Amino acid sequence: MALRSVEEYRAGLRDGRRVFVEGRRVEGVTADPMLSITVAHSAEVFALASRPELRGSSSSTIRALASPPAPTSGSRARPGNSGRAGT
Repeated sequence: MALRSVEEYRAGLRDGRRVFVEGRRVEGVTADPMLSITVAHSAEVFALASRPELRGSSSSTIRALASPPAPTSGSRARPGNSGRAGT
């Protein structure tokens, strides 16, 4: 079974399903402001997976390419401290 295209993925979300977010009914999953970011991210994963140079790559490789960088810890380095252990 082949991986769906981005268009097939989005069309699959427009199947008449009943979705509720924060107590309100969502009329269109792909167009809803709260859900459209998630839909766009998932569509990007489908787009990456369909790239010829990534065929055969593991799903973790594709997810890593589609994911934003991890946030920093928020801690600040002290002057004279490079942040590396043992320095």
